[in-house]
Amino acid sequence: MSTLRNLRQATEATPEDVGALTGLLAHDLRNPLAAMLSNLSFMSAEVDSLNDELREVFEDLLLSVESMTRITDSLEVFGREMSAAPVELPQAVSASSVVDAILPQAKRAAGSHGVTLMTAWDSVAQREIRAVEPHASRALSALLHNSIALSPSRGEVLFQARADAQQIVFSILDSGPILSTEIAPRAFSALEQVGLKTNPEGRYSRGLGLYVAGASARAAGGELRALTVGDRNAFELSFRSASS
Repeated sequence: MSTLRNLRQATEATPEDVGALTGLLAHDLRNPLAAMLSNLSFMSAEVDSLNDELREVFEDLLLSVESMTRITDSLEVFGREMSAAPVELPQAVSASSVVDAILPQAKRAAGSHGVTLMTAWDSVAQREIRAVEPHASRALSALLHNSIALSPSRGEVLFQARADAQQIVFSILDSGPILSTEIAPRAFSALEQVGLKTNPEGRYSRGLGLYVAGASARAAGGELRALTVGDRNAFELSFRSASS
């Protein structure tokens, strides 16, 4: 009877209930993961003194904890959307702070996947965008890790940025599967992730990567689009310039 009662209560839960519970799980996961990352960061000063085998163990552990942290971010994003969290107003944020928050993890992930990550964003480093953090960083991170995960071994991922008087556009190009215009709306949807996981053209990545990118871009006040540049898949995430 207790099982039936629990099932009945579960089916009666509102999206807001599900969102609140998911947010609680994300919060509970984040605390121990943050402690692990802090300890690993402290230990990193001694990595050079380790032998090759122990250094590899340390690097694998760091990558795993960082991956779990991004999956926890995904839970938080899903919970936020389900619970209809209030819209936050964009503020002036430095482009460099957004990028600096995500590049170290992306570089480690690229090295682990045997992918070369190239960057060309210095031209906007001193500019400010109108965005909401941490959603802007989370959107860019999800796009970068999607491109890294889906690039072939020895492939290249290019992260770059351009600016004009009105906006700053971050773009990510890779040689992985092309996200078609027909599939793109589904790829950024939470409910379509399960079905797209077995479709290479859906570009599924760990932690519901493209869904997180789309939801975080909306929460950050940015505009996200998928396109093809030559024979490469590309994502563009644009924000209004803080000076416009």
